[in-house]
Amino acid sequence: MIVPLLAILLATRVCGALAVRVGQPRAVGEITAGLALGPSVLGALAPAAQRALFPPAQLGALQTLSQLGVLLFLFTVGLRLDVGGVRAHVRTAVSTSLASMVLPFGLGVALAARLPAELVGPRASAGTFALFVGTALSVTAFPVLATIVAERGLERTRLGTMALAAAAADDVIAWCLLAAVLAATRAGGGGALAFATTVGAAL
Repeated sequence: MIVPLLAILLATRVCGALAVRVGQPRAVGEITAGLALGPSVLGALAPAAQRALFPPAQLGALQTLSQLGVLLFLFTVGLRLDVGGVRAHVRTAVSTSLASMVLPFGLGVALAARLPAELVGPRASAGTFALFVGTALSVTAFPVLATIVAERGLERTRLGTMALAAAAADDVIAWCLLAAVLAATRAGGGGALAFATTVGAAL
């Protein structure tokens, strides 16, 4: 467990510093480090080395640790967020969120119609598959945005507050849409229960 963590910390520090040197947010370098150490690069070029560095038996623990880290980071972002500023501009944040989702959602739906039928699967219709692809392409990576906002020191500014509020609205809408897809592909009442639970939790 120690070796994978050291490799992750070293790679993210180096790639993050390089990203800053070329004028990019540190988060861009950290994501690049993840791609380099994952199956996309290291796993494709040297799969044995990638499995040795990240043994499959330890991936579950690493995933849990990473989710805990994201949770704690977003908690600290919430501590510094100007909630009063969000409440004062809820309409603007929601309208900005919806406007930012329209184009990628439409492009995703159009793309889904041109993808091979084998990708749809036996339990999903063409409509639910199009809804899934559109949602996947329009959702915001909230932790990445929060990292960039925090790195730039914008948490307490109107710009940073509005960006985080719009991204949060994006996530709520996207999870509700994904729950609708799940409800449409599940037989019986399980899908409806999952949809109701997701919407209720989002509210």
